[in-house]
This record gives sequence, C-alpha cells and structure tokens, in this order.
Amino acid sequence: MTNPIIEEVRAARASIAAEHGYDRTKILAWARAEQAALKKKNPNKTVVATAGKVLRSLRSGSSISAVPHL
Repeated sequence: MTNPIIEEVRAARASIAAEHGYDRTKILAWARAEQAALKKKNPNKTVVATAGKVLRSLRSGSSISAVPHL
C-alpha cells in the first residue's frame, strides 16, 4: 500500500535533487536561500529546517520534518 503524500514528498525531493545535479552543496545553498526568503516573507511564522537536517534526509531518503520557528 502506498501513501500518496509520501510519494509526493519523495517526488518533490527527487525533483529538487535533479534540478541541482544531485550536488549536495548546491542543494544546501538552495535550501538556505529558500529559508531566508521564507523568513523575509513572514518572520513570525517561518518553518525552519536546518541545512544539516536537509542533507541527512537526502542521504537517508527520509522526509524532512519541519520545526516551527519560535
């Protein structure tokens, strides 16, 4: 049995990795830029995922859990 949400997350992660040539440095730079843009857009309700967490999830194939910015 497959979960459509999990499949969507995996497809999005694969797409992001492919867009950056599977280069972890480029993916990390993209993640940091996205995070900065979110903080700028709404600093009080930003969802934060650390760069290390992004890389670990890419290595392990697991999903990224977001931690609310307090």
